[in-house]
Amino acid sequence: MVKVELNTDVTLDISVDGAFHGCEDVSVTATGFIEGVSYCPFCGRKLKENE
Repeated sequence: MVKVELNTDVTLDISVDGAFHGCEDVSVTATGFIEGVSYCPFCGRKLKENE
């Protein structure tokens, strides 16, 4: 299992039915897990020796 974490800053352009419009800078963190990874996504090297 591989843990993937993303940290980034984004600017949201917010509009509500034309009555309100603005921008907001936010920091976003997302974490996910990927199962069944057999090869390194960067170099292609096999990660599991028994397969």
